[in-house]
Amino acid sequence: MIFPIPVSIVGILILLGLLLTRIIKIKHIEEISNFFLKNMGFFFIAAGVSILGKYQLISNILVQFALIVLVTTLITFAVTGLSVKYAINLQNKFRKNDKNDRDL
Repeated sequence: MIFPIPVSIVGILILLGLLLTRIIKIKHIEEISNFFLKNMGFFFIAAGVSILGKYQLISNILVQFALIVLVTTLITFAVTGLSVKYAINLQNKFRKNDKNDRDL
């Protein structure tokens, strides 16, 4: 069975592939990436306004909705934190191997 993959995920995977193969260098995307990171909150305003616009639909399940938002936010924090920890450990391992290779 083939699962549909959101276009945003496909784009991220393509960007990752291009970065890993060094077709695109970090310096090429650094400026725009920093802009998006600094203004990330702005991009969530539309989603928040949309949820408030649908308040009548969720008013009778507000507690469940809030609980789902809280639980999924905590799961996202945990997965992100563990992913960053894993990535840092992986980078340190590669740096250590590069240093050992240069010493030979």
